[in-house]
Amino acid sequence: MKSTPISIQQYFAFVRPAADFDEGDGVELGRILYYQLYKARKNDDELREELNTFIERTTVLRECEYKYRFLDELLFHIIKNKTKLGAVQSSFTVKTVLASLTSNEAGRIGKSLAMMLMTNTTSGVAAEEYIFKYPALEELAAEYRWFKPMLGGIAEELMSNVLYGVKARAAVGASVSTSDMVSDGVVLADYFRTGRTGFAHALLAMIGANMLLQLMLTWAQTRGLKKGRAKKFLLDAAATLTCTKSGLDAWRVASGTEQSPGALFAPLAEMGYAKAAEVATESVPGLVLQLVAALISPEDRSKVALVSIAISAASTGLAGTSMWFDTDTDPGQRQRNPRSYGMVPDQGRGKAFAVAFVMCSLQALARGGTMALLAVTNMDWMGAFVAADLGLFFAYKLARRDFLT
Repeated sequence: MKSTPISIQQYFAFVRPAADFDEGDGVELGRILYYQLYKARKNDDELREELNTFIERTTVLRECEYKYRFLDELLFHIIKNKTKLGAVQSSFTVKTVLASLTSNEAGRIGKSLAMMLMTNTTSGVAAEEYIFKYPALEELAAEYRWFKPMLGGIAEELMSNVLYGVKARAAVGASVSTSDMVSDGVVLADYFRTGRTGFAHALLAMIGANMLLQLMLTWAQTRGLKKGRAKKFLLDAAATLTCTKSGLDAWRVASGTEQSPGALFAPLAEMGYAKAAEVATESVPGLVLQLVAALISPEDRSKVALVSIAISAASTGLAGTSMWFDTDTDPGQRQRNPRSYGMVPDQGRGKAFAVAFVMCSLQALARGGTMALLAVTNMDWMGAFVAADLGLFFAYKLARRDFLT
């Protein structure tokens, strides 16, 4: 129905009985609700009036509101979409069941969606976490099959049009990637200054390999586009060369950009492959190289070099955590393969991401340090360690049959 004129969509959304509503209809209802009410969000009285009118005209919402009087208060704060830390924190304590939920509690629940849109990758993931966080919403979604898709449709439009959360995610991705590249450049200059040209050339090779792989990925992604192929390639190539590609990828994923006709990957998959390429060719090898240089020449070790090592570990940790988190929380992946995806809990996903990021960064630092110590001691030992480590990893994956699912 996405290409159907909005007036026809409104008519069918208003008059269709609940028994005829499917998930797709719920999504369209959420989109219509957003477009009808969002312009009034800055005026509370106008928004409430418009919302009450919309509910009264819409059969499914009118029936739900008749049974659960808090629905208007819940939707009012969802559409208003204001983020207040105190209000969000107070909403976390709302564990009331559906039959006992008050309008005040529903309003507190409604206020918390804005924060979830800021801290999740996609609108679908945010809506899913939102419902699972509150028992009353879980019960409501179980009773009305259109309710969860409706929230997903509203969340999709909010995330696409209210971009502060998207900007924050894109800024973090771009800043970490840029900081890693800048720190590598400073360390590179330091290597040349102190006569350690071997380390400098090796680091240059890693940076070049990452750039080349990213450009190849961009070419593969854009070569089959039906229109705007050259413009898209030049834009992504410029982002790659200016070290802002990770931020651009995060922007596309968080804003709900759909896969272009002819594109090789969806935005989420493209971001994952780009991060994997960066980790494999620059972040991890660069981290090990800088640790080796620091161990071999402690007299030339500077504070800048230590900062660069920390940034490389953080960059590796962020890339690894983002790939894991974005894939694990993707509703499509969880539905297609629940055996492999679903580790991240439905509640407290922000905390889960933060803990995973810290652990992944520390693990990268620890493993990099292990390989560096082995490298300066005996290269054969390091080779044996890497071979054994990867061998055990792939043996475990084969035993789980992960490559077949």
